[in-house]
Amino acid sequence: MTNEHTVIREYTVTRKWGTLVFEDDKCLTGPWEEELLTLVGAQPWPERAVFVDVGANQGLWTTFLAALRPRGTVFAFEPHPGNFRRLADNVARVGVGSVFLAQCALGDVDGAAQLRSFGDTLSHSLVRGQGGPSVDVLVRRFDGLILPPVDFVKIDAEFHEVAVLRGGLRCWGERTTLLVEAHPGKYEEVNALLTGAGYTCFDYNRHTGRYIWAVPPGRRCGTGGET
Repeated sequence: MTNEHTVIREYTVTRKWGTLVFEDDKCLTGPWEEELLTLVGAQPWPERAVFVDVGANQGLWTTFLAALRPRGTVFAFEPHPGNFRRLADNVARVGVGSVFLAQCALGDVDGAAQLRSFGDTLSHSLVRGQGGPSVDVLVRRFDGLILPPVDFVKIDAEFHEVAVLRGGLRCWGERTTLLVEAHPGKYEEVNALLTGAGYTCFDYNRHTGRYIWAVPPGRRCGTGGET
């Protein structure tokens, strides 16, 4: 919630797939995203691909995926109320594809939890914060949702990625490619979960985190260097 001491700034970013409006946060459109967007955009996804954006924030990846396969479907999950409003606005602004938005977090249990702010950014975590405000949010297991088979999942859950995987790996199976931001202290556990489920993992090091591109046994995708 804003008050008289809070200044909300916004800026407009024009991408190939449309014009987006973000609240002022340098993490949303930095150059470290470009390699990952290019990687995903180069894959031979089916025309009616099903994409999932976990930690959709304000909609950069959701709108990108919707434009990437306009006949496909995107399911986007974002628990923070302010970010969710921006996400919905950007999806409406771009106006492409079939996009379904859910104001909840994903995890390994159904219930509620406190989402804590990192303070001076628009990032929030169910596990770790830096003294910022918190808000109660809904948490769902992905494997408890009734959704069609998924082709690709992007996970940016701010230290909660292990719980997201535990709640979804059972139903992603042999067709779902994953892009997971593994935050400090989580990489080995994320990598072990994925390789134990039969995925081949490739490592992308970015200054905001260490990304894992995980290819299931039933799919062949372009990659970087194997871990």
